[in-house]
Amino acid sequence: LEAAKERARVQMGGTTRALIDLVLSIYSTLSTNTLRLMRELAAHRKDRDELMRTRQQLEASAANFQGFFDTIDDFLFVLDDGGRIVRVNHTVVERLGHLEADLIGRSVLAVHPPERHEEALGVMADMLACRGDRCHVPLQTNDGRLIPVETRVVRGQWNGAPALFGVSRDVSEQVRTRQLLQAESE
Repeated sequence: LEAAKERARVQMGGTTRALIDLVLSIYSTLSTNTLRLMRELAAHRKDRDELMRTRQQLEASAANFQGFFDTIDDFLFVLDDGGRIVRVNHTVVERLGHLEADLIGRSVLAVHPPERHEEALGVMADMLACRGDRCHVPLQTNDGRLIPVETRVVRGQWNGAPALFGVSRDVSEQVRTRQLLQAESE
């Protein structure tokens, strides 16, 4: 047994031993790298799953917002700080008869009667200068009808940029009632 061990030690020496040591070293490195990659892959899967959950939550939140935004009966406008329309709700499209794509990027004056543009510009300047938050300039439909409104505007952020949020409430019924009461009192 001792002679066999000595013979094996001698034969394993030199280049054969160096080759075996090299293979064992490569195997050790490969094993270490494989384990590290498996851990990283598991972490990436976890991150991907978390990203997918977050994305689903954002999509659900956006759908909730869109549903809420479009079910409000008031006219909702989002304007940039130059008074250009950035977003409108379904009520604006439906009741004013404009396509949303036609309004986006246009001045808010596009939904007001031309003979009241100067007044609307003055109100807008006051709002931008934080000197007012209400407007009584009526909205004009695509076919020229006027809708009396009371508009309240607040400043905010939209997609990270300064914006004005306008909520215009149709006051046609109140105007009609006021006119009837005035006619009766006369």
